[in-house]
Amino acid sequence: MKDKINFTFIISGLCGLCVGIFVYSGWQQAIEPAQVISGIVSYPLGSPVYVYSIKAWSIISQLLAVLLRLGFSEKVLSILLSGIIGMISYQALALSVLSLSRNVLFSIIVPFFINYTKLFCSRGITYPVWLMGSVSSTYGIIWLPYILLVIALISLKRYKLGGLLFGLAPAIHPSAGLWFTIVISLCFLWNRTKIRKMSKYILIGYLITAVSLFIQFRSLPIVSSAPEYMAAFVNHWDAHRFKFPLTSLWQVLPGLLISLVWIKRKDLPEDSIFLLKCCVISVVVGMFSVVYWLPNAPSILLTLMPSRIFNFTIAVFVILLLGLLWRYDNCQRIFLIFAISSYPKQACLLVLCALILLLRDKKIIGLVVSSAVIAFILRAILGLDPIPLARYLFVPALILSVFKSSYQVSTRKTVLVVLGISVILMGGRVIKGNSFPQDEAFFTEISKREGMLLTSSYMKHVQLRTRRPILLDGGSLDYLPYASEVGPKMNHILKQVYGVDIFNPPEDTWRSGGLSRESGKDLWESRTQEQWIILSRQFGFTDILTWSDWRLQLPVVIRNSNFILYSIHQNNR
Repeated sequence: MKDKINFTFIISGLCGLCVGIFVYSGWQQAIEPAQVISGIVSYPLGSPVYVYSIKAWSIISQLLAVLLRLGFSEKVLSILLSGIIGMISYQALALSVLSLSRNVLFSIIVPFFINYTKLFCSRGITYPVWLMGSVSSTYGIIWLPYILLVIALISLKRYKLGGLLFGLAPAIHPSAGLWFTIVISLCFLWNRTKIRKMSKYILIGYLITAVSLFIQFRSLPIVSSAPEYMAAFVNHWDAHRFKFPLTSLWQVLPGLLISLVWIKRKDLPEDSIFLLKCCVISVVVGMFSVVYWLPNAPSILLTLMPSRIFNFTIAVFVILLLGLLWRYDNCQRIFLIFAISSYPKQACLLVLCALILLLRDKKIIGLVVSSAVIAFILRAILGLDPIPLARYLFVPALILSVFKSSYQVSTRKTVLVVLGISVILMGGRVIKGNSFPQDEAFFTEISKREGMLLTSSYMKHVQLRTRRPILLDGGSLDYLPYASEVGPKMNHILKQVYGVDIFNPPEDTWRSGGLSRESGKDLWESRTQEQWIILSRQFGFTDILTWSDWRLQLPVVIRNSNFILYSIHQNNR
């Protein structure tokens, strides 16, 4: 079994690394704090962007800062980080499936299938469930596969690496690391042998985490928090911390139910049961989300976002479904029910399955499989998704397996063929290239100029691509819950520059986490050059970057089809 684990870990990691680099590479948000930590981009100590960049502690940004100082470019590091996210994602999925199925080939293929069909992804309860992709939110993506990888390694008794990564979890993502330290620790109560075997490596991980934390905060000025600003942001702006409808909890039911049903199986090995226990306990710990309904909720709990924990059980359901299907040939009907009940919006899927179960017709079964394959091909070539079954290719395999005794169909061979198709089609995405915008020359010209930039409304990665400080990242105001002390200064900038008030936001910013694309446009276009000069002296910016359809009463420095760079002064070139 040791050789199987090592082989799966290495091969799935290489596959994920290639997919991340060649399919999903794009700008990574974690590099922006690294620019500040490394000193490549300098801010005044009290600047909202500076304070957040330091308080957004992660060992990832610290390592990236070292690489930046060594001369690596932001684009190279973005590509490398995209590959690492892909590697961790594929390893987490493959090892989790291996802990259940015990089949190496099946475990290596499953990540391609889940990635292509996006079965892993959903809206979540209050936070999206992401695996990998063009989303640039490094921390928002990496925490889930990282935690899943830790649990998979512990499940497979890889205590050295699993324990080390467990201790490092808070340094990768502080809030998720803290929550799953609680979840995994509670799971250890079932088996204290595991914790004894891992204790040394966990302590090493915690020691590295403590050193990383000390280095990060040693130079941060102590500023009193501003809870009233955090409360206003959570009540009006925050897209992740709110009183979610309780009906949305149906998303955790499939994973929870399947875990509760199978956790008592005596023929399941102990390592498989550990993953099931984590699913159950993560739902229990997720109940801390009750904090969203409290009138005076503790700020620390709001910051830690407990509803994020539910994403683990939502994501793991598909892994449990596929892994246990492979392990037990006599439980296909149960899995078919789970598969259908988990996606109630797919009414046509329910009807087709019902027809097949009633008619037991080979032609209809063949039609279902063929239509799913055709849907995959159409999606790969034309970008279409005409048949809902395209996302649930495992269902035809389950249907076939129900009639195995009648039609002599090999369940496992059928599943391998179906999953193999997704591997081929996933490879076809490589030709589409990465998600880097084709405007490097424009941002290179901006980077040659000096001074702070003012960016209009919702703009991403401006600091990352120009190495110039920005007054405020209007599209990502959601760092306020992590650094509430910047609230007064942030709101002062918003009111004076953008004409927006945190305590009384416009409707188009409701639960968006930041400004909308049109925020402040009319105000900016009405300002005279003299008014802009006064603002620039007050806040310290020298250039203004806007969308291409914004017309400011200022001299244009450079433009392209998407952006315009304005200068405050005619001779500032």
